[in-house]
Amino acid sequence: MMVEPNLPTHLYGDEVRIRQIINNFLSNAVKYTKEGSITLSVDYESVSSRQIMLVVSVRDTGIGIKKEDLKKLFQSFTRLEEKRNRNIEGTGLGLNLTQKLVQMMGGEITVESVYGEGSCFKAKIPQKVMNPEPMGDFEKRYHHYLETTETKGEVFIAPDVQILVVDDVEINLKVMKGLLKKTQMQIDTAESGEKCLQYVQKKQYDLIFLDHMMPEMDGIETLQKMKTLETQFNKQTPVIMLTANATRGARQEYLKAGFTDYLAKPFKEREIHDILVKYLGEKMYPKEKMPDLQSDGNDIEAAIEPVNEQSDVEPDISLEENRTDEKKDILLRLKEEAQLDVEIGIGYCMNRDFYLEVLKDYLNSDKKADLENLFEKKDWGKYRTIVHALKSTSKTVGAVTLSKEAEELEMAAKAENENYIETHHASLMEHYEVLKEQLKLIFENAGK
Repeated sequence: MMVEPNLPTHLYGDEVRIRQIINNFLSNAVKYTKEGSITLSVDYESVSSRQIMLVVSVRDTGIGIKKEDLKKLFQSFTRLEEKRNRNIEGTGLGLNLTQKLVQMMGGEITVESVYGEGSCFKAKIPQKVMNPEPMGDFEKRYHHYLETTETKGEVFIAPDVQILVVDDVEINLKVMKGLLKKTQMQIDTAESGEKCLQYVQKKQYDLIFLDHMMPEMDGIETLQKMKTLETQFNKQTPVIMLTANATRGARQEYLKAGFTDYLAKPFKEREIHDILVKYLGEKMYPKEKMPDLQSDGNDIEAAIEPVNEQSDVEPDISLEENRTDEKKDILLRLKEEAQLDVEIGIGYCMNRDFYLEVLKDYLNSDKKADLENLFEKKDWGKYRTIVHALKSTSKTVGAVTLSKEAEELEMAAKAENENYIETHHASLMEHYEVLKEQLKLIFENAGK
């Protein structure tokens, strides 16, 4: 890896997409390079004092590409030289979506290749300069960052706290329970606004998390009906809106609608921790001050085992600690073959064991049939709700590009832009199906 030392220290851009572009370039290079080398380079071209073109390139010594095939390279679902490359796994989908990512950010992507000698894929992406000071030695800065960054924060527990989580997507409920598990809170879950209304009439909660986009009765409607109930125990309970559509001014809109605060999905452990401390601070205790409630041992990772829920995905994969190499292999295959941003997924799921459990649930929860049915009926209201859920869960597992495609269709459904939906629906379904097939193969081949 080579990083230009004069690269400005702080840039403003889309970190998630840029990481996905780099991962896709590297994944493609690894697939088609049996021997030799692969080099990642990060450079820049100056545009003005406040803007640069970030230049990311990956050069390999692989099989190369024929001149006549270069124009086919970014076509969706095109594999070059099927006979020669029949033993190489993957669909070629990554490059097509990589080009889309680069273009969405106002950049360009180029390819240089000599058949039989290797290729160089290069992306130029505009970035704002926030701090023009040169970065210097990237490797030294990176190691310093690792040495000075805390890996585990203070752990709080609140065994007497009652929480209600309302979300129509099972994966989202599981992730929330996983994130809250080590707090030892008592957690109820509801899959609809109607069930939420039933719960609040039976029990008083300390905090309620209420999803926005739900079928039949959304979060705002649910809250409004809660306030009109004659018998309910939660008139003073803080209600936090869960939303995957956090935009500028969103907090003010949700406060106006009667919510106490909001949390943007997907969220990480730190973010939900901050919400809990903000509204339940006096009911949460540092774990070390309540030794009688601690689990055996001092390993925090052991205290946040995945929620024990049965998955219908077969075959199951064992995640015991003595199979570390197997888990590393699975994560590597998820990154290289399924084009997932594994780091993002693990970040949302706390640890790799829980991440793999959530991925299996994602595989088992198929939204394709529902979306196809609603597309045929042209029921854009319900279509928007389902594609919204796909957007959220896809981002949670690190399927960043698929999540972005779903988001664009969600916005089109909201605007009733039928032409855009009809033009892009099939592509989303195809990409979704490819991802599911890749996940299924990876899990089936685990440990073989």
